[in-house]
Amino acid sequence: MGELQTLEGEVLAFVPGKKGRLDRFKLSVADGECLVKFPKEWAGALNASLHAGERVQVRGKLKFDEDSGEPYLKAITVLHLKQPVVAARQIAPTEPAQAEPARVLPPLSTRVLVCTSSDCCKRGAKALCRTLAETIEQYGLQDRVRVEKTGCMKRCKQGPNLVIMPQKARFTRVGPEQATELLLRQLLPKLE
Repeated sequence: MGELQTLEGEVLAFVPGKKGRLDRFKLSVADGECLVKFPKEWAGALNASLHAGERVQVRGKLKFDEDSGEPYLKAITVLHLKQPVVAARQIAPTEPAQAEPARVLPPLSTRVLVCTSSDCCKRGAKALCRTLAETIEQYGLQDRVRVEKTGCMKRCKQGPNLVIMPQKARFTRVGPEQATELLLRQLLPKLE
């Protein structure tokens, strides 16, 4: 209970919670359905941007409902997908739903600035750039996010350095294994 899982599937429908708030949706995965709960702060953005039939990837913790005992996924990130990325895992078996075509997302102007001075390159800036480029391509964000190599950001001993604009979120000592999660965490509120 509480283990992190990543599921990929299609949104079936939004479902009201106990207080009538639309803070969850049903996700059709490889061999069934799964209920996905998300923070109430996301409700407005997700209800406006997600529609039935859209492919998403959800990362979250597996939990069980106190009243019914049914499993659900408490979302940490929800991403729109263009095509399958990983195999989805089944939680609760039921009949899968028919797919509907996904809608086109509006362009965003997010820039990821990576310091490529000599000190940061020695500490892994080139591998960081490659990982970010692969992540952007994997999630189909080429038209919304771009990686820019910059000069010194004045924190060379804490390199490699990364800044996500326009939020101006600054990160130091970023390894390639952290890059994907940092990027997605910053983009999540903007995904529509």
